[in-house]
Amino acid sequence: PDILANASYTGSVVGSSGLKTALIQIGSNGDVLVLSTGETIGDSNWELIEIASDYVIFRAGEMTKKLSLS
Repeated sequence: PDILANASYTGSVVGSSGLKTALIQIGSNGDVLVLSTGETIGDSNWELIEIASDYVIFRAGEMTKKLSLS
């Protein structure tokens, strides 16, 4: 199953070190992941490659998926 099918981008945070992270909610149970660019969702191949103020982009092989801020 596509782990991003029920995922939503709920915001981003910039830490004191300047590292920007994205808050990604997975599914309807409220699990929220905090990811920085280069990290993957769990054991999936979906790698976070871009964090913008209103969207994030994941890549797995040749496929990309954009999640808009919700």
